[in-house]
Amino acid sequence: MGFVRNKAVDKTLIFVFGLTVTFGLWFVDDRITGPEMTFTLLYLVPISLTAWFGGLKAGVTLALFCSTAWLIVDANKNQYFMHSFLSYLNLSSKIVIYIGVAVILDKLNRSLKHEKELSLTDFSTGASNRRAFTSVLETEVERAARYGHPTTLIFMDLDNFKDVNDNFGHPAGDDLLCLTVKTIKENIRSTDVVARMGGDEFAVLLPETDFESAKSAVNKIHSHLMGLSDKLRRGTTFSIGMVTYSKAPSTADEVVKAADRLMYEVKNSGKNAVKYRHVE
Repeated sequence: MGFVRNKAVDKTLIFVFGLTVTFGLWFVDDRITGPEMTFTLLYLVPISLTAWFGGLKAGVTLALFCSTAWLIVDANKNQYFMHSFLSYLNLSSKIVIYIGVAVILDKLNRSLKHEKELSLTDFSTGASNRRAFTSVLETEVERAARYGHPTTLIFMDLDNFKDVNDNFGHPAGDDLLCLTVKTIKENIRSTDVVARMGGDEFAVLLPETDFESAKSAVNKIHSHLMGLSDKLRRGTTFSIGMVTYSKAPSTADEVVKAADRLMYEVKNSGKNAVKYRHVE
C-alpha cells in the first residue's frame, strides 16, 4: 500500500511540475514576448515530460491546460481572431496535437516497460528469470552488507519431473511448473522473489529473514507444494536447500552455490526433504 501511495505522490508531483512550467511559459508568452513570437511548440515540453513520467491522465490534463493557456495568449495578442472560425479551428488543432503527443508518448512508455518486464521474466511460469534474479540477489547482498541484515536463499528442484513429461506430456509438465510458482508465491511475502533458474529448478530469495523465520517459511512452502503434488497425482516431490547468512556473504555467487549444494545433498540422499544451513 505504501508503494502505491508513493507512486501516486510521485505522479502528483510530476503533474504539479508540468503545470508550473506551463504557467511559466504562459506568463512569458503573454506578458513579455510580442505577437511575432509563438510558444506553441514549447508547450509540448511540459506535456511530453508529464505524459512520459506521470501517465496518460496527467498528460492529457496538462494538454488541455496548455491549450487554454495558448487561447488566452492568442486572444490577448490577436484580438481580431477571437470568436472567429479561424480561432476555434486553431484551438482545435492544438488540442488534437497536444493530446496526440501525450497519448503517443504514454503508449511508447508502456510498451518499453512491457518489453523490459518480458526480458526479466520467465515466459512459461511468470517467475523472474535467472538474469533478473541474479541482479536482485546482488543488490540484496549489498544491502545486507550495508545494514547488517540477514539474508536467506532457497533452492529447490522438482524430483521426477522428467517422468511427468514422459508419462503425461510436456503440456502437463508446463502446467506443473506454473502451479509450482503459483503455490510458492501464495506462501511468501510480497517482498520475496521467486525465480526459475532453469529447467525444473527454482530459487526463492527471502530478504531480511533470520534462520528460524526462514525455516518456518520454507517448511510451509514445502508442505503446500506436497499438497499440490498429492492433488495432481503426478508423483513429483521437492528437494530443497536453504541457507541463511546472519552477516552478508562475500558475493551473491557464494549464496547461490551454498543453497545449490544443499539442494543436491537432499537429492543424493533420498529426495523430498529440506536441508538447512545457518552461516553465522
